[in-house]
Amino acid sequence: MTTRRPILHARLDTGDTVDDPSEDALFLLLEDIDTQDALWIIVEKAGTDEVYAQCIRLEDGSYQVERRLGDESTHETVQVADMRTAHERLTSWAFTL
Repeated sequence: MTTRRPILHARLDTGDTVDDPSEDALFLLLEDIDTQDALWIIVEKAGTDEVYAQCIRLEDGSYQVERRLGDESTHETVQVADMRTAHERLTSWAFTL
């Protein structure tokens, strides 16, 4: 039997990682950021450095979500008001690959 390699890899600045995170797992990781148990999350396509989304909670309680699908020209940054919207942005990126 062949072991399937993960498609996505999520990690927090705390060192916590999840391979192939579900929408629920991403929500739980974002909760760690919301409660300030973690500072940021990066979700990347396994085996690449240029295809990722990342999220950080800003001092005012809003979230900055960045996405990149290859070279620098594909880099997008958006600021959203709350964790649920940040979760929507992360999952829309992660599950459309």
